[in-house]
Amino acid sequence: MRRPRAQIETTSVLFTLGVLDGGQHLTILPEMLVDRELRSGRFVRIAVDAAPWTRPLIVATRVRGPRAPEVAKLIALLQEVVNDVDN
Repeated sequence: MRRPRAQIETTSVLFTLGVLDGGQHLTILPEMLVDRELRSGRFVRIAVDAAPWTRPLIVATRVRGPRAPEVAKLIALLQEVVNDVDN
């Protein structure tokens, strides 16, 4: 079976929601972005038997200047989660 090819590519969530609402299209979006549409029945979730997708995560901070303790804690927590997933 051939993989489906993208017919439309965009970085606009609003455009994506409009296209979904007005046609017979599929997309992959975070559930939180379409929660209201799913609950109202405007959109439906399709279960797919596939490995979960991953995305790179980048944490950016200023090179100079003070770093709040909360920022250091968040970075440490993210590193811990990544290490747990890798092991």
